[in-house]
Amino acid sequence: MEHRIQAFDNLDDMFAAINRGIDRANSMVLPRQSLIKQGDYWMRMWEDVIIFGRISTTEELDAEERRLGASEEEIEWEHETMENSYSNGFRFGRAYSVIESEGELGDTHISTMVPITKEEFEDAKRLNWDVDEVIRSDWFLGAVERLGEQ
Repeated sequence: MEHRIQAFDNLDDMFAAINRGIDRANSMVLPRQSLIKQGDYWMRMWEDVIIFGRISTTEELDAEERRLGASEEEIEWEHETMENSYSNGFRFGRAYSVIESEGELGDTHISTMVPITKEEFEDAKRLNWDVDEVIRSDWFLGAVERLGEQ
């Protein structure tokens, strides 16, 4: 994967490039990826690491926002923001790997996700997210193969 830093002359050009990237990512979404929803588990490859995640539910996010003291108006704004991200193919949740074993909050585009079961996620966790161990597991290749199913 090539990483580039791109400079822009103005915000309009920057947002146009972001929108082109989103359109490109959305054009690569497979049928099974389009079904990924709140509460689902996933994995994705990134360089020599496998990242595993779970998509947070609205209820979980609302509870956390309230715990942190957010007003109902702020929570409603979060809902609108999440709906926009969701419609653009992004899912918010916690992701884990050998680099971030305790998990890190963020969003991931569904075009990069391979859906997995809760049991597969828990097995990867038991294996400490270790790439070599995970790819030798009984379920890994099956999860990747399922991605191409309609």
